[in-house]
Amino acid sequence: MKEKDNTLEVEHAKTHFLRRVSMLALFPFAGFTAVLLFAAVLISLRLEKSVGDLLEDRTALIAQQLNNVVEGGLRFGVPLPDQAAVPGKMRSLIANDEALLTVALFDETGKRLLAEDRDGKIPDLDTRIVQRVLAQQPSKSAERYTRTWRTDGEQHVVMQSRDALGGTGGVVWAIYSAKPAHEAFSRTLDRLTGAAAAMLAVSVLLIFGVVTLIWRKWEQHVNHAHSRFRDDALDAQLIDSPLPGVSLAHALQHIGVAEGELLAIERKMMEKSI
Repeated sequence: MKEKDNTLEVEHAKTHFLRRVSMLALFPFAGFTAVLLFAAVLISLRLEKSVGDLLEDRTALIAQQLNNVVEGGLRFGVPLPDQAAVPGKMRSLIANDEALLTVALFDETGKRLLAEDRDGKIPDLDTRIVQRVLAQQPSKSAERYTRTWRTDGEQHVVMQSRDALGGTGGVVWAIYSAKPAHEAFSRTLDRLTGAAAAMLAVSVLLIFGVVTLIWRKWEQHVNHAHSRFRDDALDAQLIDSPLPGVSLAHALQHIGVAEGELLAIERKMMEKSI
């Protein structure tokens, strides 16, 4: 019964130790997971902002390229309707960039003069935005007044054009598709997610391996200690408990009888020898 109680105590100690080791392993795992998720969110937000900035810069660059042609003609005194280089530049921009959807040119009154669309369907561009851009006083710096926004998966850039005197001579409008940038962002995010999942799986395996190793070492130690305790208890039981059915007085009585018989035999042998 006592040995059974000791066995139950050992099993209880094993369970308690395993629970503590599991809890200790859970803390670094939870911390690592939280750090990994936090880093993934930060990288995702930073990457999304970078993609947005890149999309805006690309659209502004295209508008600036068309605007350079327009302003070059204005500096030489060529009115906007008579600039023959502008339509060719529009077609070239559309042909060289698959994500460029539309480019358009408006005069100083807000009237649309030229437009080029990838699908051949010129969108309905809001002239109120053109009027607001025309109403802005040109700055003295080299930068042109520009309005940018993104809607329905499209990046819009509306830029002032200056004439030879530095006044507002017209407006250039460029529309760029955000789909390629979003697809690139999604692919990059998928790769980051896969890498994060792989790191998480490796960390789980490492923690599980460490916990298993600690558990096996501790179990071996406990089993060894329990075996020694059981052997010591058995030795003590054998020492404290005499053989069944044998008392000390009875054993001494038999020893005395045996000694008397030996003495009698010894006397007989001496008499025969005389």
